[in-house]
Amino acid sequence: MPSSEQKRILLVDDSEADLEMIKMVLDEASYANHIDTAGSGQEALDFLFRNGACAFRDTAQPSLVILDNKMLSLSGIEVEAEMRKNPATDLIPVVIFSSSKLSRDITDSYTNCANAYVVKPVAFEEFTRVVNNTVQYWIYTNTDSASGM
Repeated sequence: MPSSEQKRILLVDDSEADLEMIKMVLDEASYANHIDTAGSGQEALDFLFRNGACAFRDTAQPSLVILDNKMLSLSGIEVEAEMRKNPATDLIPVVIFSSSKLSRDITDSYTNCANAYVVKPVAFEEFTRVVNNTVQYWIYTNTDSASGM
């Protein structure tokens, strides 16, 4: 991806090992200028809505959010649902990255307008393909040519 299209990504997972692995994949593929991380669903919401410790965050909203689904207090699907209720975050692409293969979780994520649902563990190539497709979708839908301008 050309550097002019690189963006900020918010990566949310309560597993430090998974955060590091996903960051490594994203760094290797050069998908973002900066990767922000959150270790819980509540931290993600605070980051996105500039609450709590993130009240004075002056960075732009992420261009992509990658959410673990199975977190302790708030699941990724619950975070996604809150994002879709707010005009400041309702159009940010979301990839749910979860160990759950339950059809209910997959259906719920797409009901809340997830752009992709990826089951962990996944091959490096598949993960990068999903992220690349999601980023390309975001770029396409947020350009003047996509809106007919």
